[in-house]
Amino acid sequence: MNISGFYISSSFVLQVKSLAAELCLDRAAVLDLLRDTPLNLVMMSAALPDEPAPTLVMLETLPIEIVPEETGNVNVTGLR
Repeated sequence: MNISGFYISSSFVLQVKSLAAELCLDRAAVLDLLRDTPLNLVMMSAALPDEPAPTLVMLETLPIEIVPEETGNVNVTGLR
């Protein structure tokens, strides 16, 4: 795609579309933000780490009470 003398790949267009959808913004607004990024946004993104910090998730396990149930005459040995 050629817009105003610049070549734009189709993958870039798809990324802008998905970014606009994720941010619930119009594609034109996303393109404006990419063209003229506010300085405070640049500074915030520069302060972010390259890789997200790993998070440790601890699941709480609760003990389960096992109650035997009477089912009648059951041959548990497998013999008849």
